[in-house]
Amino acid sequence: MLKWFSQSGRALVACAAVFVTWSAWAQPSGVRSAADHQRHNTVLQAAAAKGSVPVIVELVPQQQIGELGARAPQSQAVQLSELRAKQNRVLSRLVTARSNAGMRTPQAVARLKQFNYFPGIALRASAQDVQALLNDPEVLRVYEEVPRKPMLRSLTEASIGMVSGAFQGRTGAGQVVAVLDSGVDKTHPYLAGKVVAEACFSTTDTNFGSSTSLCPGGASSSTAVDSGAPCSPTVYGCDHGTMVAGVVAASAHPSFGSGVAPSAQLISVQIYSRFDDSSSCGAELPCTLAWPSDEILGLEHVYGLRSTYRIAAANLSLGGGQYSTNCEAEPENALEYAVISSLRAAGIATVASSGNEFLSSQLAAPACMSNVISVGSTTDADSVSGFSNSAGMLQLLAPGEDVTTTTVAGAYASPSGTSFSAPMVSGALAVLREQHPQASVDTLLGLLKNTGLSVVDSRNSLMKPRIRVDQAMSGLDSLTRVPNGKPLANESAAAGQFSYYTVVVPTGASNLSIRTLGGTGNPTMYVRRGSRPTVSTFDCSSSNAGTSETCTIPSPTAGTYHVMLSAAAAYSGVSVLADFDLSCASSNDVVLPTAISGSAEYTTCGTIASNASGTAVPTTGVLQLNAPGGIRLRTGFRVTSGARLWARLYPEMQ
Repeated sequence: MLKWFSQSGRALVACAAVFVTWSAWAQPSGVRSAADHQRHNTVLQAAAAKGSVPVIVELVPQQQIGELGARAPQSQAVQLSELRAKQNRVLSRLVTARSNAGMRTPQAVARLKQFNYFPGIALRASAQDVQALLNDPEVLRVYEEVPRKPMLRSLTEASIGMVSGAFQGRTGAGQVVAVLDSGVDKTHPYLAGKVVAEACFSTTDTNFGSSTSLCPGGASSSTAVDSGAPCSPTVYGCDHGTMVAGVVAASAHPSFGSGVAPSAQLISVQIYSRFDDSSSCGAELPCTLAWPSDEILGLEHVYGLRSTYRIAAANLSLGGGQYSTNCEAEPENALEYAVISSLRAAGIATVASSGNEFLSSQLAAPACMSNVISVGSTTDADSVSGFSNSAGMLQLLAPGEDVTTTTVAGAYASPSGTSFSAPMVSGALAVLREQHPQASVDTLLGLLKNTGLSVVDSRNSLMKPRIRVDQAMSGLDSLTRVPNGKPLANESAAAGQFSYYTVVVPTGASNLSIRTLGGTGNPTMYVRRGSRPTVSTFDCSSSNAGTSETCTIPSPTAGTYHVMLSAAAAYSGVSVLADFDLSCASSNDVVLPTAISGSAEYTTCGTIASNASGTAVPTTGVLQLNAPGGIRLRTGFRVTSGARLWARLYPEMQ
């Protein structure tokens, strides 16, 4: 159980769920481990003792199923049809087994949920039902579904690099963050107009803690208008989603500041159910909890919107369980892991709170999964919050104490918890994606890690990076290198925005010219060697009317030249071009060392080769070959996850 702490010190708790792709799920068909059999015995015993229990049924994956997002619409439709047919076959055999056991009921299967992309179903099952499911040839595992609870904890914008409500001019414009939580108050003055899509997945199950659906009309699901609205403030935890949303994207308040990505939009997915029993809620009655099956349906819904919106992240400020190592191997997390993998492959990061149980060697699920960006909490003084769960697999830290944010009924609050550290990272991803829309989740996570402030947790001596979004923005420059003689086309920006590029100039180059041309609008160019220029610090600038700007350096010093385009007026369809002459100053072969740093540049007229022990490229390495001799990469050469290797070929100059 993951606790969050409000300003009054009352303990709240949060739930989370996540989802995965079939392609990421390489489980052998029909194979069960000894641990599976032990878990199944536990489920059978629980069902026998209670009469019935809610379960999630993991089906045997279909053969040779590929990544859904990579398949044509017709192929996806066939795949979904096949999944529904498999689900229906399993349900039909279950009803037959019930009939044979004398268990006919007016409703053959209670509390049924059929997932839309991933091989599973959820339902309420008796011990006989569980046994029938385990005997089914198309069922891999059955495990009891246990509801999870919500996690909370002044938005310290300056500490993560925000200046005047922006990060180097970026505010998350054009990006969307999905908030899977207790709903978002879209009528809040500082969240108005931000919710672009809504959905609700919630459960009525009177056999378990008087669980009641919070969807409109008590339905089990809805995508109607207001389906993503918060539940009644009389229910404990119903304000949680609005607070999380405010950290992501609240507009600037004159006293409280803004969210991390104030221009981003939101998808509100309400995934909680109401509970009215003290065994589920403790002293806080009634309360909100989330069934994992509703979380899965919510994540599937986000996955289904991947082509409609530019979704940077799905935020899960919730969690459950305690895991000391990556937990995707645990059966209860299999479907979640698969959905998260699909989201990640589609460029959507899943960000989750580490949990608030004061643990120094364990994380909650889904934060414990290797494909999730897990986030712990720090104080304004950059120490790890005492309540924040930590472990070796924790990915990032972000401020999480006394975070001033929106709450229901147009108000503001200052809660604390890893619930608010996670949306800081979700907002940061939206900002970074605005700067570089094509960057992968791995790349953006790598930038946040590599540019973060190292903070040591005194409880376990683990050092983790606290995000610095401005520093990560600067790191994006290396992803927008302008090749010699080959323009980057169709660049655009809104008025007032800044865009950044780099040009790598080798030894012996001359007549460097950096230009913009074509399109419409009015960019202003600033160029500086070695670091980013500003409007007041630069080596060269050009501010002509229209889109044609030029900076010329006849005798450039070798190194990286940073280019900033400032949109004096909005521009679009503009090309950025760099040209320089290059003669071959050396014909010696270059043998790469065992590791290339992000700033390393290797230039030769001979051959570039990796050494026999292997060369690791942890960030971005640049190989510039000036002759047709080739690049030989020997056995052992490797590019680390999140890295980029640039190879530039130039004709030999006579």
